[in-house]
Formats: sequence, C-alpha cells, structure tokens
Amino acid sequence: MKNWLQNNLSKIKQALFKTGSILPDTPKAEVLIDEELYENLLEKLIKADVGLELSEKIIEYLRKNIKEQTLLDSELKKRIKEAITNIIANQVETPQRSVSTSIFLLVGVNGSGKTTSIGKLAKKFKEEGYKVLIVAGDTFRAAAGEQLDIWAQRAEVEIFSPPEIKKPDVVVYAGIEKAKKENFNVVLIDTAGRLHSQTNLMDELKKIDSVIKKHAGEDNVEKLIVLDATIGQNAIVQAEMFSKAINLTGIILSKLDSSAKGGVVLNIMHKHALPITFIGTGEKVDDIAEFNLDEYLDGLLS
Repeated sequence: MKNWLQNNLSKIKQALFKTGSILPDTPKAEVLIDEELYENLLEKLIKADVGLELSEKIIEYLRKNIKEQTLLDSELKKRIKEAITNIIANQVETPQRSVSTSIFLLVGVNGSGKTTSIGKLAKKFKEEGYKVLIVAGDTFRAAAGEQLDIWAQRAEVEIFSPPEIKKPDVVVYAGIEKAKKENFNVVLIDTAGRLHSQTNLMDELKKIDSVIKKHAGEDNVEKLIVLDATIGQNAIVQAEMFSKAINLTGIILSKLDSSAKGGVVLNIMHKHALPITFIGTGEKVDDIAEFNLDEYLDGLLS
C-alpha cells in the first residue's frame, strides 16, 4: 500500500510539473502576511486556471482565518490546503466500487482521451486482480475499434467488439450479458466522441444509459466524462452538458501532464458536484492515477 501511494503521488507531482507552484515567491522561510502576498497568490491561482470565483473564495478564507503577521512558508502551504479543502471537500467523494461487477461508461468529445483512458484503466484494474472486459461501443468509426483493440492488447484484457452489431446500445447490452455470464469484475464501455450540440448522438447516449440501467442497475455503475485538462474553461461546459444528458457520476481528467493550468481540477470540482476519479499523468499504459485531493494539493503547492 505504501509503495502504491508513493507511486501515485509521484505521478501526480510529475503531471503538475508544467503548472509550477501556486505558492507566492518567498525567498525566506518566514512569509509576511500582507495585501501584496494575497494579490500575488490570487494572480497565481487565476493563472493556474483555478478560476476567478474560487480563487477569490480561497483568498477570502485566508484573510478571515490567518491572524498572524508572519508564517513559515510550510505553515502557509498548510493554510492554503485547508482553505481549498474546506471550500470543496463536499464535492470530492469518490464512489465506492462493488466487489462484484462494476461498469464504467466513458463519454466525452472527440480527442478528449477516452480510448487512451480506457486502456489505462484496463491495465490498472487487471494488475489489481480483476477480470476486465472492454466493450467497443463506438460503432461509427472503424479506426476507433482498431485503436481500442491496440489498447486492449497492451493491457492484456479481452475486448468485446462484434462486427455484425451496428447499434451502440445493442453492443452495450450484449457486452453486459457477456460480462454476467463469464464473471467479469470490471466492464469498461467506450462510446463515440460527440459534442453536446449533436442532438442525435446525445439521444443515442441516453439509450446506452437506459440499457445499462435496465440490465445492470445503477449501484455498480460509474458514468465518467473524460475531459482534456489543456482546454481549461471549456472542460467545465462539457461536464455540465453531458451531465444533463446522463447524470454523470465523475470525471477523468486526461492530459494533465500537458497542461500548464493544473488548477483546472479545482475549478471543475467547484463548479460541479462531481468528483475527479482519475487523472491521466502521461502517455504510457500505466500513466494514470486515482485522484486524491490531499496528494494533488501537495503537488500543486510544492
């Protein structure tokens, strides 16, 4: 367990390398708590894409709760973590997974990193001892199935991609039935990339959601949107629109290692009552980490 935590933390810190620390520049160990410091911190929070509203709430919290004139920089870091945690703590609970079959429905726009995320999750769950099935629910693009098959091979898990079935909701139904009969523990469902403005594709997504509810229930289902960390504020809009369609349960943030604005994680959680469940930390099959707010803040403030 200790090794896993160290590895997870290492991945998060590496992914936040481009963001840099949001702590104000302090050449001395002891920091003067004044208006200049607050302005400096506010600027860095906004530049990291934490968002103006949340950034101002963090500063307001610090003003109310810091009474000292000076603090050690380590204590200032602690107070900032405390401020952020208190503001968004009720929004970061990760759903508890069942020991029986768990279903993960992954959605998002084209290019967000859905297929890559499925491959990484498949590898992760397989290494944890689960029997994993990938269901190829994107029946529109042949290239999508081929790409998913490559990731399934990398993760060394089975993929369900029947060429004779063209309707995504039917593929999902058949995949769930296969998982039940063959005792798979984890089912990862890929879907076609779509914009929230594409009414027909969003209706199709609702059909898939209905199939899952009817044949698998809701208790063991996570409906995750994959968001590209590099797109900033647009990620917030995407989460809102997809959640209206299928009532999302969480977020996978991909490409965090490519973003200089790692603070978008906080902004997303602040805007939506959705937890970040996993973050993409690189391009390799094992470059994924379960999100942990405390470890993330350590990386953001280090």
